Amino acid sequence: MPSPPIPSVLLRCRVRRQRRPPRQRRTPSSTAEVREVSNKIVRFPTEQLVPDQNRALIFMQWGQFIDHDMDFGPATPATVTFGSREDCQTSCAKKPPCFPIKIPPNDPRIKNQSDCIPFTRSAPACTMGRAIRNQINALTAFLDGSMVYGSEVPLANRLRNNTNQLGLMAVNQQFTDGGLEFLPFSNVEKDICVLTNKTAQIRCFVAGDTRANEMPELTSLHTLFLREHNRLARELRRLNPHWDGEKLYQEARKIIGAMIQIITFRDYLPLLLGNNFRTAIPFYRGYNDSVDPRISSIFTIAFRFAHASIQPFVFRLDDHYQPVGPPTLLSKEFFATWKIVTQGYNAWRQFCGLSQPRNLAELSEVLRNCELAKKFMDLYKTPDNIDIWIGALAEPFVPNGRVGPTMACIIGSQFRKLRDGDRCHTTASMEPAQITAAVMSIVNTLRIIMQYMQNQKLQKQARR
Repeated sequence: MPSPPIPSVLLRCRVRRQRRPPRQRRTPSSTAEVREVSNKIVRFPTEQLVPDQNRALIFMQWGQFIDHDMDFGPATPATVTFGSREDCQTSCAKKPPCFPIKIPPNDPRIKNQSDCIPFTRSAPACTMGRAIRNQINALTAFLDGSMVYGSEVPLANRLRNNTNQLGLMAVNQQFTDGGLEFLPFSNVEKDICVLTNKTAQIRCFVAGDTRANEMPELTSLHTLFLREHNRLARELRRLNPHWDGEKLYQEARKIIGAMIQIITFRDYLPLLLGNNFRTAIPFYRGYNDSVDPRISSIFTIAFRFAHASIQPFVFRLDDHYQPVGPPTLLSKEFFATWKIVTQGYNAWRQFCGLSQPRNLAELSEVLRNCELAKKFMDLYKTPDNIDIWIGALAEPFVPNGRVGPTMACIIGSQFRKLRDGDRCHTTASMEPAQITAAVMSIVNTLRIIMQYMQNQKLQKQARR
């Protein structure tokens, strides 16, 4: 059933409120180039990174998650300059909406100083003739779980399972996480997630916020709350069997929104604001209709503090929260949804009931080739990281076969499903005894045909 429309009061709250300090005259010499600031102040060797011993990774991730509940400044639709039609991605002209970043002398990475880093300004809001530029907030400002459910009615409806009256969110129809739900795939024409691994061809997920695929940790939180909504809806239906799908959906959504608010105010903000927490956020005294809840532009800048708390590596943990293999570079994880729905070499060997090699010696035994195993270990560091295709391809053939045991398992399983799941398969309507007789008849027929063909071949050779 369709979601109720967003109240007009929420739609009016979408223009960000601009708080401006007293006007200050700035001379060209007082404005540093952003790239130079990055190089001289922010940049430091990765080996000097000191992990925060008192905050877990979820501290950073929760901040990003709720930020995507509160604000999003869409980019301007234009990608060329308004006057000369120069492409913002290839031109270094600083003309609206292009705002390229200059390359300073002695840049550690980019040697061509005449080059630039493309940058396009976000879309401006209507200013009613005022000269002050303001940004659009494409989301409702309230902390209400919109990154789970969407801020637009069409998206909210699309994210729901409308095939029944269970109040559930839609889930992925192609993959599961050991039976647990994944987010559904999007259907955009140009899918950036596919570009991260053209072989896997795994599309981006669709969630309440368009940024859900940016990094695996963020995608994981979106997945967690999708599953929690569906768990709540099923439990609510058990307790209230007379409720229809709309009631179940809205009540589960209400609980999810409450969870997000409680975690944010009870757990996250005290750890973020420290002793200033109660000064900044006194005890709640009830609703105040004179308070403007819209997101200020300065908040969107300040809350980006968390960009400096993101680790340059991504770790994959096992069920006991221990690292599985070496970390990967964060830069290799953006929009890599294929790493979420696809499993590595060892995961598939476990699925097939085979041993999972953990070191060079065990991998050498599986591959029966020490030199080949060493090459794998040099490239992947651990067997867990080996790509399934190349790992399975390297295995020795099964007896009398032409694939290794892992591929034999996967291919065999698929063909069994193709057979057993085919209502019109040749043997579908036969009893076991009939199947045996039919198979023997087919085998005998094939033998006769092959024998005939072989005889014909020999006769032709004899005539020559």
